[in-house]
Amino acid sequence: MPPKVIKDGKPYVRLVTVGRPKPDQRAQGFTVAAVSRFDNSEDMVYYDNECLCHAELKSFAKSVHEGLVMVYFDNELLSI
Repeated sequence: MPPKVIKDGKPYVRLVTVGRPKPDQRAQGFTVAAVSRFDNSEDMVYYDNECLCHAELKSFAKSVHEGLVMVYFDNELLSI
């Protein structure tokens, strides 16, 4: 993660995965997919509203995107 992704002196974004969808109808025309993972909803809210790095990313994305889907969810898959 970039050095700017710091809250209270430590990294707070657990994981970011980004890639191009495979050519498939399920991609619904989207050309980039990303998942950001946080330890808690407070960190996600901080990232969405106060993080300088994310503000820069949002500014760039707004200038180039042709559609967006954003979903917030908690992992409900139980380990076996």
